Amino acid sequence: MPSFSVLMANYNDAATLEAALMPLIEQTVPFDRILVINDGSTDNSMEVLARIQAHAPQIEILDNGANIGVMASTRRGLEHLTEDYVFPASANDVFSRHLVEHATAALKVMPNAGMVVGKLGLKDGQGDEQVISLPFADGTISKCEPEAYRTLARSRPLSAQGGATFVNRKMAIALGGFRDNMKWMSDWFLFAMLSNRQGFVYVPEQFGTMIIRAGQYSYGLRDWKQQREIIRNFFATLQSEYPEDFEDFRKMALLPSYEGRVLPMLLRNPKWRGYITPLLLWRLALSKSARTIARKLLPRRMFNFLRKWARV
Repeated sequence: MPSFSVLMANYNDAATLEAALMPLIEQTVPFDRILVINDGSTDNSMEVLARIQAHAPQIEILDNGANIGVMASTRRGLEHLTEDYVFPASANDVFSRHLVEHATAALKVMPNAGMVVGKLGLKDGQGDEQVISLPFADGTISKCEPEAYRTLARSRPLSAQGGATFVNRKMAIALGGFRDNMKWMSDWFLFAMLSNRQGFVYVPEQFGTMIIRAGQYSYGLRDWKQQREIIRNFFATLQSEYPEDFEDFRKMALLPSYEGRVLPMLLRNPKWRGYITPLLLWRLALSKSARTIARKLLPRRMFNFLRKWARV
């Protein structure tokens, strides 16, 4: 029987801590441990945590003493925990009360999966919500072995979502955990590596809801200067540390984000030019701005022909 824990890094999230933690505490099947790492908060987070912990003995609190960042805190948590599967949870989001129940059922279908993945809701400031799911049938748990993942990822870029994913702790540590140099794309990179190495099992149930707020850490992906550095780090890390995965990622045309400005980066670096494939060019061409232009200029039949050609 696998064991399960929560890993939550907190930095000045006193206002949302209770809403995030209570569903994790009140699971239909309890977590073995809920670890909250206080990353040098300057608000009253520790007071809030102490009050919650008094009624929830499964909560463990680690205090960094100083702010070391969310990725470093998460890596510390992975090393500290001992449970088989870890659910990284944001202190700003809310979660299902059936997480452990779903994960237990999923691992009966695919023991030793790299991840257990569910649906994720995205809710904006107006309360409007959309749900992100993976392309599997509703109503049944689906396993996705590495080869099936590679085939599926060639047909469309897909990824598990932070806030809706359990990771195999030992495998995550072996792959470097959540990396500082990947910033807000570190979960994307880890999830892609786990999918390619070990596969995942998908549960067609909503695991959590991400509350979208201005100024969030992940807002940096809208800043091309910062995102460009992450893309460079992605290529450097993949090529130097995981050359066997580099070829798989190239065939799947995987990138942290698809923007036309990536192409000049690849052309300028001889080591990365081989990453350019028809499929990658197609995905770069379908970046938001390029897609708008292409659909206006190209006849529909030509558009569909090019799409089919790029995915061969």
